[in-house]
Amino acid sequence: MASASFLAMFCCSLTLALVRPVLSLQSSDRQENTTVASQIRFLRALHEDTMKTFERFQPHTQASVNSSILINLTKSVTEVSDQFLSVTIDACAIWENWTIINFTSPSVINMAKGLYPAMLRLGGTPEDFVIFEPDQNGLVKRQGSQSDTTSAVNKSEILVNCYPKKFVNFTMNTAQWDAVNEFVKATGWEFIYGLNVLFRTPDGAWNYSNPEELMRYTASKGYPINWELGNEPMNFPRVAGFSISPEQLAKDFATLKTLMKSITPSAVYLAGPDTGENTPYMEEFLKAIEDGVINAATWHHYYTSRGSATFPQFFSVHLLDSFIKEALAVRNTLDKLHPDIELWLGETSTASGGGAPGLSNAYVAGFMWLDKLGIAALMNHSRVMRQSFVGVNYSLLDSGQRPLSDYWLSAVYKKLVGTKVLYVFNSLESGRYIRAYAHCAKSFYPAGSVVLILLNLNTYDTTATLANTELASSSRDVYWLTPPGNTTNVLSQQVTLNGHLLQLVGDQLPELQPEGQEAKDSIFLPALSFGFHVFKDVKAPACM
Repeated sequence: MASASFLAMFCCSLTLALVRPVLSLQSSDRQENTTVASQIRFLRALHEDTMKTFERFQPHTQASVNSSILINLTKSVTEVSDQFLSVTIDACAIWENWTIINFTSPSVINMAKGLYPAMLRLGGTPEDFVIFEPDQNGLVKRQGSQSDTTSAVNKSEILVNCYPKKFVNFTMNTAQWDAVNEFVKATGWEFIYGLNVLFRTPDGAWNYSNPEELMRYTASKGYPINWELGNEPMNFPRVAGFSISPEQLAKDFATLKTLMKSITPSAVYLAGPDTGENTPYMEEFLKAIEDGVINAATWHHYYTSRGSATFPQFFSVHLLDSFIKEALAVRNTLDKLHPDIELWLGETSTASGGGAPGLSNAYVAGFMWLDKLGIAALMNHSRVMRQSFVGVNYSLLDSGQRPLSDYWLSAVYKKLVGTKVLYVFNSLESGRYIRAYAHCAKSFYPAGSVVLILLNLNTYDTTATLANTELASSSRDVYWLTPPGNTTNVLSQQVTLNGHLLQLVGDQLPELQPEGQEAKDSIFLPALSFGFHVFKDVKAPACM
């Protein structure tokens, strides 16, 4: 049996890593989380409540406790945005004149609607080389571009080829801008775009004259919009040949904020600085930025890279655990400097550089994606932007704009998982081969229903015990995702839901039907697989 002192010590160290000094919770009013910091402080109270439940299971052995799933059903950890799972399209697609995606395709629009509500981020390194040309009919192509002969190019490699050693400016015309905005309108998504920050004045400030043209055109068309400014500024010396200091970038954001107020006052979000992981640049920027300038801090994360990715990494407990440490560091930095603004994972996937062929576009990539969603929600990230909706190996749609396994995983997640996050005991502990996260279920389930997100990283079938009597005594709907054939076929790009192959029906999404199960106190977990159990009869106070 795990000792109470060890569990309390773990909770204490976790809480201190997450937040500023913890204030005692004196009343129910204090338990209403009004800021990011107070929401994360709530983990201490949640853990203490969960410990009271845990004491009822002291006779269990260490092994049985480790395979048990215990959820605090009384209070939620936090509440994320209903756009928590969101997507990106790389700005390189502008360079290729949108050849990677047919914005008017009924099937593409329907697949996008399957992820509603969501936010689309159009950005990435190429955003800082875009020049808006309102009267331009064609493209000023990069050196070596294949834009005029894309029918002969493997579309799955377009975005990879778009990242040369040296970047060259290219243009975006009004027709291209209209196309993506009309797509966003058709899908019901929100939209955020990263403006080019590499336009500089002689004194080193942001030269906003060209971005201002785009902003004014956007306003004239009445397009709903949110803005970012620059991508991964710590890499500017490599991609642009010069640097922009965090302090100067903070001033540039303040300039953009002023422009937004006068040109696109309906824009809700200014987000940045889109750094990679918890770099010193991120902290220095947050120190320099004035209150009220940005309302979302953004960072990027990849587990590995295209060139170094290996098959075992995709279900490596050690590699999945590495995200916990990095997310904790970013969370702590933001809470220390600006606890009242949202935290977004503004760009993320399995392997940087377009993803690893045969891995990032296969079923096995779902372990990284689903585990990251679970951890990011616990760390109170309002949004997690999946790179990418379409374009390369790590996309949700393949080069033929057909849904890959991670698309179906995302669609099931959107169908079931609500915004209130519940605390699963030991869900931030390292070394977990059975990984569990929980949310209140979406509202089409009865009030008080709980959705349990489960991953089995073992190479053998196993079971997990439900420690909450409320869960054990509840009937449930099961949505279990496995590769076609058997669970060893993890390199398949297809996926089954409860044994039924998921595929489009013409241009339409199929019904995502559950398998009903009667109440019992255990869950069977097939080897190397993941899925969802929705407990319908729980009446969890946190979800009422």
